[in-house]
Amino acid sequence: MAGDTLTELLFLDTFKHQSAELTNVDVVRFPCGVLITEVRVIPPGIKAHTSLPDNRAFGETSPHSFQLELFFNNLTKPSSACFHRLGSFEYDENKSIVFRPNGKVKTPPPSLCR
Repeated sequence: MAGDTLTELLFLDTFKHQSAELTNVDVVRFPCGVLITEVRVIPPGIKAHTSLPDNRAFGETSPHSFQLELFFNNLTKPSSACFHRLGSFEYDENKSIVFRPNGKVKTPPPSLCR
C-alpha cells in the first residue's frame, strides 16, 4: 500500500563503560541514510527481538537509569562539521525504555545509499 513504511531493527549492540560517573560517547554508523522513528534501550534480561538467537537476544543495560542524549549527522547538510540534536530522554528500566523523536529528519536521496 502506498505510504506504508517498513519498520525494522537497524542496530543492536551493548555499550560498556568503566564508570557511570563520567560522560560517555558512543557512535553508531549506518552504510546509508536512515530515518530513526524509535530508539529502545533494552533492560537486563528482556528479549530485544523475537527473531534473534538467544545468545544475542537479551538486554544488558546498566545502570538501571540514566540520561540519554541522541545526536545525528544531517546528511542533507554535508558540509556541516557538527552533529545535530535528535533529543534526549531519561531511561529507567521500570518506566521509560523508548525514545521517539518529535520531528522527522530528512534522509538523503536513495542515490547516496548505493
